Amino acid sequence: MSNPGPLFRPFDKLVKITLGNKVFEVPEGNMLLRALQYLSPEDVS
Repeated sequence: MSNPGPLFRPFDKLVKITLGNKVFEVPEGNMLLRALQYLSPEDVS
């Protein structure tokens, strides 16, 4: 299901996180920094 690339651990599903008043889905089993990079890889270095 996933094609994580070198930064992410392999994942089978996405989990929901809430930032502010918005809900996002990010790969399970990754650190928060990796989750943010998943959402916006060009903005989070």
